[in-house]
Amino acid sequence: MADKNPDAPAIIEEDRIVRYSQPDKMIELKRITALPTLMHWRAEVIRNVSGVEPHPRMLVANRQYYRKHIADDTHLAFVAEYDGVECGCGAVCFTEELPSPNNPTGRCAYLMNIYVRELFRNKSIAHHIITRLVDEARGRGCGKIYLETTSDEGGKCKIVPNARSLFSGASIYRKYLHIAIVPVNQI
Repeated sequence: MADKNPDAPAIIEEDRIVRYSQPDKMIELKRITALPTLMHWRAEVIRNVSGVEPHPRMLVANRQYYRKHIADDTHLAFVAEYDGVECGCGAVCFTEELPSPNNPTGRCAYLMNIYVRELFRNKSIAHHIITRLVDEARGRGCGKIYLETTSDEGGKCKIVPNARSLFSGASIYRKYLHIAIVPVNQI
């Protein structure tokens, strides 16, 4: 039996909360279902990714979406905390497609709104968010997991610059993860 890597984060799970602890930091992921919290993070993501103030009609449509899909459990959202400070978020939407040899269940997951505030970037927070979302999708039997990222004019992901490589070393995720880069002008 191999020894555990002492640098690997300890994972502590509770109902709706996952904590990743390392000697110098604590990252917590909490599932969120409260509409005010969901709307706060959605507006912040729109402002920081699109660079525009969200239109009131869009916010009404988002609120209706959350009411429906949080209730039917086809949308899961998480907020990340770094040493007790909210610093990012991420969500996964569950859909179905026609079953195929590549996806016998037809279940799909779409990772979205993966966002980390600038002050907290490069601290493995996005990695932990995406890992949790992928684990949720795999736990539901999704044969395809999509991660759409937004690129800047230089082709790098605008919010999570290393999104393409987050799972490059983990073959278990490569089997499931499909990444699409969307140019900024298409947001």
